[in-house]
Amino acid sequence: RAFELYGREQMRAFFLFAVFDAMLKPSLQAYRIDREKLTQVSLLRNLLMFSWIKSYPQIEQSILSSVILVEFGRVFIDEQVCAAGKAEEFYHAIKGSIFPQDFTDVEMEFSGTNRESVSHALFAHFGLEQIAQDALYSNAPDDAPFENKSRYAMLKIAKTAVNIYHHFDELSIDNALNLLVEFGFEQEAFLEAKGEISI
Repeated sequence: RAFELYGREQMRAFFLFAVFDAMLKPSLQAYRIDREKLTQVSLLRNLLMFSWIKSYPQIEQSILSSVILVEFGRVFIDEQVCAAGKAEEFYHAIKGSIFPQDFTDVEMEFSGTNRESVSHALFAHFGLEQIAQDALYSNAPDDAPFENKSRYAMLKIAKTAVNIYHHFDELSIDNALNLLVEFGFEQEAFLEAKGEISI
């Protein structure tokens, strides 16, 4: 029944999320985000993408796994920041982040790396090359190979609409709508997908 409702790629996304969640047991103390909240963010993004890509059949559904898994890179950033005794300072620097690049800049400042690079290394280690590449370019679609630019742009937009501190609020939606225009996507399809999600 679940396969009929969601399809193979969505079920794969849920399975992989459950595996990494059980393995990493994420609790992001420096971000002040618990495991339940991280799960909520990941699922909201995934459900948004699940509805949104119906309007873009050229986008491979494997993106559903990438959009639900990309936050796991924060686990290792969090460990490094806490080990350095900088959790409080880090939180005050990152709590105002809105765009994906805002988070990346703070993570780089405090740890010398960012969740995209960490996620790339994590998923490449487990042989999940497509997810690794998606994570790496999910903030910088303009730096990606042209044939995959739309895929990475969709990931960036989903990360903007739903991040760990902003979930479909006015600010995050406005910023997502601006990115839709920038990357040539229809706003109506995105808003319809958002409207299908119950928060």
